[in-house]
Amino acid sequence: MTTLVYAEDYQYVEDAIARETQVKGWRRSKKNELVEAANPTWADLLEVSPSKDPSLRSG
Repeated sequence: MTTLVYAEDYQYVEDAIARETQVKGWRRSKKNELVEAANPTWADLLEVSPSKDPSLRSG
């Protein structure tokens, strides 16, 4: 099972790739600090109720 606990948005794929490369080079502890600053409970960001986010509704 995979859980998404952190994400960043970028307009250009080149910027996203550069950031991913940067973060991949970090120690686990620094990555954990990044997640905890944005998502202290480590909640799964993909578990969004359709009633909370109408853009996920089908039809």
